[in-house]
Formats: sequence, structure tokens, C-alpha cells
Amino acid sequence: MVSAEHNEQFAVAVRTALQSLDIDDPLRGLIGEQYIDWLVSGDSRAANLAGLALLGMSDASARALGERVLEMSADQSLITDAPHVLDLLVLTVKEVELKACMDVFGLTGPPDLDLGEGCRLWTWTHDGLQIGLAVVGTDGNVESAIEVLRIFGQQRFRTAVMVGMAAGLEGSVRKGDVVVSTWVVAYEFARLAVRKYFPRAKAYAADIRSHQSIAQLLAGHPNWATECASQLRASKGFHGIERGDPERLTRSWKPRIKPGVVLAGSRLIEDGSLRELKEKINDKALAAEMEGAGFAAACAYLRVPWIVLRGIADYGTADVTVLRGKAQEGARGKGWQYAATFVAASFVRDHIFSARVPLVLPSSP
Repeated sequence: MVSAEHNEQFAVAVRTALQSLDIDDPLRGLIGEQYIDWLVSGDSRAANLAGLALLGMSDASARALGERVLEMSADQSLITDAPHVLDLLVLTVKEVELKACMDVFGLTGPPDLDLGEGCRLWTWTHDGLQIGLAVVGTDGNVESAIEVLRIFGQQRFRTAVMVGMAAGLEGSVRKGDVVVSTWVVAYEFARLAVRKYFPRAKAYAADIRSHQSIAQLLAGHPNWATECASQLRASKGFHGIERGDPERLTRSWKPRIKPGVVLAGSRLIEDGSLRELKEKINDKALAAEMEGAGFAAACAYLRVPWIVLRGIADYGTADVTVLRGKAQEGARGKGWQYAATFVAASFVRDHIFSARVPLVLPSSP
């Protein structure tokens, strides 16, 4: 337990941060009075949760307070009471992503742990590798960071992979391709001056030891993409691609695996601005999503090697239909969401579980 003096300092730090936010800011609910109550009662885990929540804010003073909260709790182990260390955590966010992962990994039945707030965990063993699959239950970088800590409060893992779908840069990737993160970039941090915008993106380096190994292993397994496509078409969870989608999953279709930069922010991109983000933030960006930076930040804090794999489900644009001679903007097509995640999960199963991609090896008995 932390001392009463430290608890009071934690409480003061979080109260100050809350006061600096607009009363209608939804983040107030995220790091609200329940955290302060836990901090005062001596729960150092809650201090870490609050600290990471503060670090996820755009306000510089809030981030500084978050750093102080984490520094003050540095001597407390977040996961000292975890019963056993497993090899690999596979984390996903949405239910369609969870469904695809469970189908690929052959999982059925209820979770081993229900952590609340929609967060659930399944565990199993694959060729000596002890694995956990978890679903966050809600999108957002701050939320994913908190859920990683929630999971690690119950079960430790040596390495972690985030698997799911993303918007891709049209022309550089196709729907169903998988982007393997070289970096994940939190692109919304910036300094706003009068008539001037200064981006201050935060970049997190993924922990694959050599991205060249991906090209080498795919060259050594030339039938993998064809086999993966066949498995997808045969999957009970795959119900085909929407008729209006110009990209069909034909018999000749094969997914590609492409290392690249993944942009992560709170924006659900539907306006075609991904190319502009690439030009402003990082010229190697191939995909954009909403959780990878929080996942990366939490793993870095826990000193856990990590990587993000995102299947391309759309191009960050809303579908446009013509009604009575006028273009009408609708919602993004969702036909590729399951398929894109299925391919990303298949890459994890076939190349990370087997340690062909050198992220994790089975722990010694």
C-alpha cells in the first residue's frame, strides 16, 4: 500500500486535473470521483489507471499530472498479485473482431474471466504457448490503455498483440490486407497557436525484432495467403461482402501483409482525410484506427513487448449513393470488417504462435 500522504497527493493531482477539464468533457466520467475514492483508500492500481488516463489527454497540464501520479506510484507493482505469467495476450476491441479471432483460434464457450465493462478474457495453450484472448468492449486510446491495465491486474503476460480492423490508405493497401505496425503514432497531440497548428505526434515503436523477417517468412510460405483466403471463405462467421462494395472477395483474391505506420486517434475517419494525415504526420502511414496508441502506451509502461496488426476494412470514407440525381453520403460499408480481422488473426495464429515472427517464444517449463 502507498502511504496516506501519497494517497492524498494522488487525490489532489486527479482533482486538479478534473477541474482543468470542461464540465461537459466525457473524460471527466472516465477519471471521476470513483478513482479519487480508490486512491484515498490506498489502491495503487487505481493510481496507475488514473495516471494513464491523464497521460491520454491533450491538455499539457493534465499529462504532467499523469506523469507525476505514475512517478509517485512507481514503487508499487501493478501486477504483484497476478497468479501466473502467460506468454501472449491477443487483444481486440469490437465484437465483430472478437468473433473473427475466436473463429480463427477455434475458441467456443464463455470467457475464463469477466473483468466488467465489457472486458472478457479467454485462455488456452497452443503448442506449448500459453495464450489469452481479450476484448476491450469499447473503442478509444484511453479506454484501451485502461483495459490493458485491468487485464494485467488479473493476469500477467510476457508479450501482447492488438488485432483488429482499420481504415487503410487507398492505393497503398487493399481491403483485406494486413498492416503490421512498425510504429503506432498518436497523431492528435499538437500545440495550437494563433493562426498556426504545430503537430506534436507521439510515436511508439513496435517490438518485432526484424520486419525483414516478415517478407522472408512469406517468401518461405508462398501458399499462406491462398490458404488463408480459402479458410476465410469457408468460415461459418463469414457472410460475404456487401453487394454494393466494388471490391469483391473473388476466388483469385489473396491478402497481402505490409509493414507500415499505424495512426491512432479519437477520430472515426469517414471524410477521406487519411491521405492528408499521412502527409502531415508520417509519410509511411498505411492505416488509421482508434486504440493502438493507448495499447502501446500501456504495454510500454508495463515493459511488455507489443505489436499492432490491423486488417484493412475500408478506406476511411463513407459510402456515397445517388438518389434522384443527387449524391447522398451514407455510413461506411462493414462487409470487410470480419474478413479483415480474420486475416490479421490468421497471421497471428500461423506466424506469431509459431514464433516465425520473433515476438514471443514459449516460456520454459
